[in-house]
Amino acid sequence: MTPRREVEQLSEQLIADFIEQLPASVSDEACAYPHLRDVMNALAHTAQRAWPSISLELPIFLRYIAERFSEQKTFSQTLHTLRIEDTYLVCACLQDDSEAIQLLKNHCLTRMKIALHKIYNSPDIAEQMAESLYSRIVLDDKRGSSRLLQYGGQGDIRRWMEVATIRMALNERRRKHRERILDDDRLAKLAMQNDLELDYLKRLYQTE
Repeated sequence: MTPRREVEQLSEQLIADFIEQLPASVSDEACAYPHLRDVMNALAHTAQRAWPSISLELPIFLRYIAERFSEQKTFSQTLHTLRIEDTYLVCACLQDDSEAIQLLKNHCLTRMKIALHKIYNSPDIAEQMAESLYSRIVLDDKRGSSRLLQYGGQGDIRRWMEVATIRMALNERRRKHRERILDDDRLAKLAMQNDLELDYLKRLYQTE
């Protein structure tokens, strides 16, 4: 069992920095929010205790939380619906924390496999695809950035990963289907060309 480490207290300066990093439309509400420092301390402690083996600097975590707020919702709405444990884990993954990346995998992979099994109807393929898609979602994609950046902190990360997995798997199947159609078209054209050449040879030898 991982020993619990002492959790840090958020300083007034860290809270001031956090408010400054919020969207302008919610920063005034955050300034007036009752006992904001105590609330943020409670959230940070909850996150750290959920994943005691992860070492994540609080300024980085607070900046990441601030980025989850938008101008479409009030400060209170976002704060009260924030999945703080999942947000902490994802933030650590985005810092390339190997412990966090493994913990997220342990946390999500089973549901990813179940979802993929419904698509492929094969446990072996589902397992292979889950491993592959996990790496693509968490580590990087073709654009060179982690898809985890799209996680807004508002829902269960396991469900978010499950949905992302299904979308990517279906897109992969559609891509392969399109490639198969193109291959069939090429083969048909090649066969037609061969038929024309064969007809030409037949006519040629018939006249000799």
